[in-house]
Amino acid sequence: MAKNYFIKRNLHKYQSKNKTAHRAMPLAEVQKVGILFEVEDLKKHEAIKQFAHQLEMEGKKVQVLSFLGKGKENFEFKYDFFTEKEVSFWGQFKDDNIIKFQNSPFDYLFNFDVEPNLFIKKILANSQATCRVGRHLPENEMYFEWMIAHKKGYPWHDFTNNTLKYLRLIRN
Repeated sequence: MAKNYFIKRNLHKYQSKNKTAHRAMPLAEVQKVGILFEVEDLKKHEAIKQFAHQLEMEGKKVQVLSFLGKGKENFEFKYDFFTEKEVSFWGQFKDDNIIKFQNSPFDYLFNFDVEPNLFIKKILANSQATCRVGRHLPENEMYFEWMIAHKKGYPWHDFTNNTLKYLRLIRN
């Protein structure tokens, strides 16, 4: 598919043009959080929903964007989502919600995917988030300031709970 080719070809360019000063910060200083993920199954959706709720209960403004791939079910319309239809032939986002999310100055942007797809990688590469957090994979180091080990097949609740646990340990 042409759009995949153009995105893959430009990922390093997007990342190198991103001049955001990245750093981790204590949870007490965090105000705005983004969560980005690809819809897979109900268990993952529930884990992310619980993670977002916990942050909201601590007074954080949480914005969630999910990618809905072909043949996947959107379990509820609680969060904004996009599909491949919102990406042009040239790999550019056509939807304002995606562009606004990508340009939002999140304190943290969390990605909960085993392997982010190209559309999510493009958002991560262009993100204005202070700290991007995701699953540890050596080939994805350019997209994240902070990576957390999570073995494929392990429950998503473990990943989201560990992420929150580690986030609470950060001090100035």
